Amino acid sequence: MNYRVALNLRFLFEMKSKRPKDVYSYLSAIIHRTPYLEIISLLKSKNIDESKVLDSIFEFSKNRYGKLDANYVADMDVSQFCLFEKALYGRETINISSKEGKVIYDEISNIIHLNSAYAICLNPYRFNYFSKFVFDYVKTLNCDEK
Repeated sequence: MNYRVALNLRFLFEMKSKRPKDVYSYLSAIIHRTPYLEIISLLKSKNIDESKVLDSIFEFSKNRYGKLDANYVADMDVSQFCLFEKALYGRETINISSKEGKVIYDEISNIIHLNSAYAICLNPYRFNYFSKFVFDYVKTLNCDEK
């Protein structure tokens, strides 16, 4: 499993009303770029094995993923993300202490949650329906980050 896969799985799990908390916490830790050893430590503190979390992900997605790569943050390449994935990434990495950061965060959250409520029926991975404000932000994300 890598960062991009975890980001997309977390988006899918976010839209599920009955989601396994351990899976959601695991995926959240990944998208917040928590160090691998810290993630494993958190799982162990709850008496959960990473393999059990991956089994739960398989039950939901019908896709088998390997254990998280210990260098998943170092191997991350945002430049390969589609615009919607960049928006998801930006939402999780934005500094919301500034007024502008909070506005962008809220707008991206609205895009994500409106789509999950079926208010907007376009596939967000294929059709970009961002406001110009959010679109400009997404385009400025550091795409050379590795």
